[in-house]
Amino acid sequence: SEFGWFATDVSQSPWKRLETPSEGTQEDPLPVILDQNTALWALHLGGYVGERFSYTFGQKKVEFQTVGVLQNTVLQGSLWIGEANFQKVFPDIGGYRAFLVKPQDGTSAQGLESIRTALEGGWSDEGLSCASADGVLARLLAVQNTYLSAFQLLGGLGLLLGTLGLGVSQLRSALERKSELAAMRAMGFPKARLVWTLFLENGWQLFRGLGIGMLCAAAASAPILLRGNSVVSLSGPLAMLAWVILLGLIFCVTAAVLAMRQPLLGALRSDR
Repeated sequence: SEFGWFATDVSQSPWKRLETPSEGTQEDPLPVILDQNTALWALHLGGYVGERFSYTFGQKKVEFQTVGVLQNTVLQGSLWIGEANFQKVFPDIGGYRAFLVKPQDGTSAQGLESIRTALEGGWSDEGLSCASADGVLARLLAVQNTYLSAFQLLGGLGLLLGTLGLGVSQLRSALERKSELAAMRAMGFPKARLVWTLFLENGWQLFRGLGIGMLCAAAASAPILLRGNSVVSLSGPLAMLAWVILLGLIFCVTAAVLAMRQPLLGALRSDR
């Protein structure tokens, strides 16, 4: 097999282990091979060798045991078991629905197109449709990346709204302290120094919140990153983080300046 493996037992080929006769019961589960994305996201499994799980087909509950986990392959979305076990557990299902065809090494693009045309023409009555493995995998990854981009965008919007809410909260807090600010102005503190003090207080809250959020995100992502060979691009998250920090600092400065522009003399009189 030329498929890449996410998890496998080095003592024996997972494809050979599929040939082990099994009944699909809890005492004798069917050996199965899964793709990593199918195991983690569709079946919500751990994605490791030896893991047992059950799946219901119609009115029939079948027990499985994972003997291998593939990584980023065209076999996503399916449970792969041996043919003999399949015929035993699902006797009502017959025929073949998919074929994996490997051309000779060095076959040109025109040669691949000729093979596809010949196969589809010869099996046209059966409705055979051929597709390249690269094309199928690209479509699968496109769907996955679309979901990830959507959730990343929603997370970024949540961060921006949270930062805006922090700015409003900071402005309200500063306005509630007008009497304190008025007293400090009366004691000779320059306005610029008070603005700087408020900015430091607000900035500390901003970076403390971002730090806690980054630690939580790292803790949630660490198991997947440590267990797989995932290629992670940090450009998008870092750009989003930079925008959040920039807008957060702008909100901090705005809240401090607006607070100091309020008439503080009345607040000082009412506090007597």
